Amino acid sequence: MKPLTRGPARSRSHTHMGRRPRRSTRLYAEAPVALRSRKALRLPRLDGQRATAVVALIGLTVILLSLFVLPDYRIKAIDVKGNQGTATQDIRESAAFVEGRSAFLVRAGDVAAAVKSLPGIEEARAHIVLPDRVEIVVKDTPPEVAWVSGNLVAWVDKNGVVRDQPPPEQDKRITIRDLTGRIYEKGDKVDVYALQAAQQLSVLMQRELQSFEVPREGELVLVSSQGWRALFNARGDLNGQVAALRRVIGSGRAVAYVDVRVPSLVSYK
Repeated sequence: MKPLTRGPARSRSHTHMGRRPRRSTRLYAEAPVALRSRKALRLPRLDGQRATAVVALIGLTVILLSLFVLPDYRIKAIDVKGNQGTATQDIRESAAFVEGRSAFLVRAGDVAAAVKSLPGIEEARAHIVLPDRVEIVVKDTPPEVAWVSGNLVAWVDKNGVVRDQPPPEQDKRITIRDLTGRIYEKGDKVDVYALQAAQQLSVLMQRELQSFEVPREGELVLVSSQGWRALFNARGDLNGQVAALRRVIGSGRAVAYVDVRVPSLVSYK
């Protein structure tokens, strides 16, 4: 009987028997997040052209922002052109709100609207002239009539508004003497009916006309170069009144005063 002999000892395996333990699912779950966050922190690489464009854009932005604050680009002067009956100073004062503001922030439409609100201004245009000027061009109604009240002369346009300046051609003006005692200031309105009647009679009675007078509102006296006076109803039919006056003057009678306010009932002396 052979004796039992032990074989050589087998090296013990270091591997674990059974199921291998799983790694933590937390590590697997967090790994992609870490990778994503690392990628998110990476700055995009710019090629040469893009880098140049970005630098140029930043420089342009700085330049534009500086233009808004530089004193050289703030409005310092307001030029006015085209005005005939409106004082230049009045137009400048109406647009004075732009002085000191950046030329890039001034709206030409706002300037034109402010000027157009003045009496007698029919049209107004404004232009921003860099670096520091505003140019205003207006069209206004020039004064056509010298409205005399006492020792004061008011220059009146076709709409009856008292203006600032005398008409360009003073030798062609119509003169109306107001006998009501009222004193007129700039912006006031005179008797429009008397004004319109004087304008019409200056054409119809051009040869006889010397001047006009307003004794009461709505009435007008024509003073002739021959010395007689004719009283008109400024609100009535002037053609009928002129026809009645010509009949009296043409009759050869020596008259000093003719009342033609009612053409069918003419009186004279």
